Amino acid sequence: MKETVKLILEIETFGLECSTIPFVYIQDTQMAIDNLTLRYQTENDFFNKNKNKILMKLIGEKNIYSISINPIDISLKKIYISKTNKNLKALFQTNNFYDECHHSHCMIPLEALVKNNLRNGIAFTLYQMDKEALQTSALSLEQKYTSLFANCQKEILEQLELGMIDSHGIETLWLTLKKDPNLFSIIRYLLTKENQRQNLQKIIDLKWENKNQKELNRGRNKLPYKD
Repeated sequence: MKETVKLILEIETFGLECSTIPFVYIQDTQMAIDNLTLRYQTENDFFNKNKNKILMKLIGEKNIYSISINPIDISLKKIYISKTNKNLKALFQTNNFYDECHHSHCMIPLEALVKNNLRNGIAFTLYQMDKEALQTSALSLEQKYTSLFANCQKEILEQLELGMIDSHGIETLWLTLKKDPNLFSIIRYLLTKENQRQNLQKIIDLKWENKNQKELNRGRNKLPYKD
């Protein structure tokens, strides 16, 4: 069973009483929440387009947040995902990141960050791990592995094999990865700097499937027989 997480909006309320509260906007799987937030350019874009809905929901749940008098206005401080033992950054098309070189925050498109990490060695590491998984799968009677690069052009695979992928290759590879059903998990792992190989292993693990379960699923998806 997939873990349920919370999308938290840290909100400041205004009116006869003012407070700052961690407002629970929605509870769902992390994948579903990533799918929701990635439709918006920024966290402020998300907040502004849903502000009336958020305010009405907050008024309806004010007892949960120990609010006695309905707020007349709200503002956003930050948005994050709350898991059992940690908080995660909510993903938007453009995100606020801390620039360690210039010691300041800046807005960077999510795709630019992902493609930059792919360009700086992650694509090759991921390709090598994918090859290792395919080799293991070929010897397994119980598990089947679906390559992350299965739909890549031959030219891109040749570049990855040589460890010399160019800018056009990165763009093409990213377009391929964007079609993967595990896209949101892939994005999160590609953005993680720490324990690179360990995090990439998590992407690989998503592509394994039990052969017996696969056959069972095929049977369930077949239309019932009719005379």
